[in-house]
This record gives sequence, C-alpha cells and structure tokens, in this order.
Amino acid sequence: MNTDAVPPIPQTGLDEEPALPENYPSHHTRDLEIKGHQVRFRPIHPGDNHRMVMLFDTFSMETIYHRFFSYVRMPPERVKRFTHVDYALQMALVAEEERHGQQHIMGVARYAREKDNPAQGEMAIVVGDRWQGRGIGTELLKYLFEVAEKEGVAMLYGLVHFDNRAAPRIIRKSGIKFKKKDNGTEWRFEVFPGQTQEPEAG
Repeated sequence: MNTDAVPPIPQTGLDEEPALPENYPSHHTRDLEIKGHQVRFRPIHPGDNHRMVMLFDTFSMETIYHRFFSYVRMPPERVKRFTHVDYALQMALVAEEERHGQQHIMGVARYAREKDNPAQGEMAIVVGDRWQGRGIGTELLKYLFEVAEKEGVAMLYGLVHFDNRAAPRIIRKSGIKFKKKDNGTEWRFEVFPGQTQEPEAG
C-alpha cells in the first residue's frame, strides 16, 4: 500500500462547521520534530470532523478494540462528540502532519475531568496504525500531561487491556509518576502530571 497517496475526503454526512470556537485554546499549540518528521500538536476543534473520520479509517480492529473496548463504528453523531469539547472539563489534543497540502490527524490524546472533582479525570490516547512506532504516542501523551498540569489537573487515570502492550510502554516512557492497579480484566493506570516517576528498583 502506498501510504503517501492522498486519500479522498470521505462522504460522512457531516455538515461544515465553524473551524475555531471563541474559547479555542490556541496557546496549547506546539510544533516539533519527531524522528525527522514535522508534527504539530494542537487542541481539536469542530472543523476536524472529516479528519477524524479519516483517522478512524486507518485503525485496525485491534486498535479499535484497545481504544474503545469494543468494535465500534464512527457515525456522524459520534464524530461530533469527539470534536466538540469545552476545553475546560474536556481537552483533546491531536497530532497533525501535512502531506501533499492536506492536514492529516495521526493520533488523539484526551482527558475528561470529573465535575465533582475537576482536579482528576479519565484519559485516553490512540494513534493510527500507519503512524505507530514513530514516537508520536509517547510525545503526544507527554504533552497531554503538560497541558493537564497547566490546567490544574493533579491526577488522570486510564483503563488498559492486559493485551495492550503499547499503552503501558508509552506511559513509562513519558517519565511521569504513575501507579498501576489490577482491576481483574484490565490495568488501571493513574498518572500524576508534573511529578516525575522514580526509577524502578533493581
């Protein structure tokens, strides 16, 4: 497969929407180089509907299951739930690259703070299969933790399937302090933005 080919814009049934909400936190945008590739991290926005569908189309069944814990589809109403965030209780950051004049989302990391305790919340991350193994997930997760700390989040937790080896690896590579608990069917990782993980004994 030629991964450099420009994919067609999918027919999603999604209406065009304003690209940037008034409260869009553009100050959380960062440009960086990862293993020789220029990447931009930025908050998601409603104008990303089609790009999110294109990202979902790159997922293998394994990636879908590890991210959603079931084999889901991506209808328009679900897409909008992912691209419409309030940037206060919810934050989502995308990793984006430009190819052939088009912007492509390679991965998404997000958190949702608890209403009753906004200092903590749930996190999730996913990277499209064609971009996995390039260090994007590690750097994107590290940036999510950095943004979370700036926004006053003290603890984030995420559930990870026992057979998902990538997620625990990038959490460890982030260098952020974490705790791991066995929930019986999956791991529960708790991370503490702004705190550094102590080296493992031995």
